[in-house]
Amino acid sequence: MDLYRTPIPPIIQKILPSGLYCHGPKANNAVYLTFDDGPNEGVTDRVLHLLEQFDMKATFFCVGENAYKQNALFKMMGEKGHLMANHTYNHLNGTKAPDVEYYKNIEQCHQTIPTRLFRPPYGRIRWRQWQVLKKEYNIVLWSVLSGDFDKRRTPAECAYHVIRHVRPGSIIVFHDSQKAKNNVLEALPRVLEHLSKSNLSSSTLESLVKPENNNFPC
Repeated sequence: MDLYRTPIPPIIQKILPSGLYCHGPKANNAVYLTFDDGPNEGVTDRVLHLLEQFDMKATFFCVGENAYKQNALFKMMGEKGHLMANHTYNHLNGTKAPDVEYYKNIEQCHQTIPTRLFRPPYGRIRWRQWQVLKKEYNIVLWSVLSGDFDKRRTPAECAYHVIRHVRPGSIIVFHDSQKAKNNVLEALPRVLEHLSKSNLSSSTLESLVKPENNNFPC
């Protein structure tokens, strides 16, 4: 499956199989800001500051290696009330890696980030991988992809795309990576201001976390 869409059409959202999520609960006008690929010094810390300014919470899908190397930033996320989740240990593409290597990489990340909430890098995952992973993880995709990683997009375009498509329950993807730095740090304040003025709040995806079972095959 390759679900790189901006946004994922509602018809696809409705037919996703069990254990795959591209939207969260709509209660209390909540949306769900998420950030992939961090933590990264000079980006994640500034994202955290912006979220705090607007009293918004987010879910960070962290690369395990980055979380290990940037441990102080990683701890800061939790201290500020955000949720950290699994994005593999080395940002591994599931459609290119052997299955066993992929599963081991996810479990290696789990040792640093012990939660059963997972987002596949690039949003790409084989059907058979989903069949295995769904037993131990809830897999989170998105409703709206900001495109902040795309050098062809300006910060204004990234912000406009999110603002145009966001609805209660939307899962929004930004990246706290060096590659996306300029776009995310300029687009995010515009999006946060829009959410605040629209009476939309950003919450973590805590309600989607799957209980720990310890039955993973590797």
